[in-house]
Amino acid sequence: DISGDGGVIDATVDRYVIDRVTGLPIHCCGEQPEHEGYTLKFPFNAEKTTYMLWDGILGAAAPAEFVREDVLEGLNVYVYEQHVPPTIIATQVIGGPLARLPEGESTTAFISYRADTTIWVEPLTGAVIKGRQHATRLLQNGGVPLFTIADTSFVSSPSSVKATAEQIKDTRLQLNVVGLW
Repeated sequence: DISGDGGVIDATVDRYVIDRVTGLPIHCCGEQPEHEGYTLKFPFNAEKTTYMLWDGILGAAAPAEFVREDVLEGLNVYVYEQHVPPTIIATQVIGGPLARLPEGESTTAFISYRADTTIWVEPLTGAVIKGRQHATRLLQNGGVPLFTIADTSFVSSPSSVKATAEQIKDTRLQLNVVGLW
């Protein structure tokens, strides 16, 4: 928060428990919240299909559709896109001018969330090499937008993509050796 005391605006803590082969969540060991769909990795030998991908703000999995092949840092990757349409995720009581109401009156407004996410996955390992997301949260009253709460864009840094790709190249080599053995 650069507006004053530098405090945290929003923070969450997740605990993921996933099957190391399928990449799907296992509901045990203090997993919090209970995840659905893919979270940190895709399955080994990922396919050109649609997978359900967890969205932490939505609190649910939504489809991530295969859209194309690409090359990142010398690795062949599959690119998947997830589009979360405007969805009500919470309510908030607001009053007065903020709600476009007379002073002293209040109403329950809705927080609407939408997101477009793209991920680049190395298919043999299922590793996510790069991610990008643009998301918005709007406060609305009766379907009328009042103002934007958050408008965020995130993308993996080039150094992060490079480091992950180098790590996956080593992992691919190890998997190929084991496969030959």
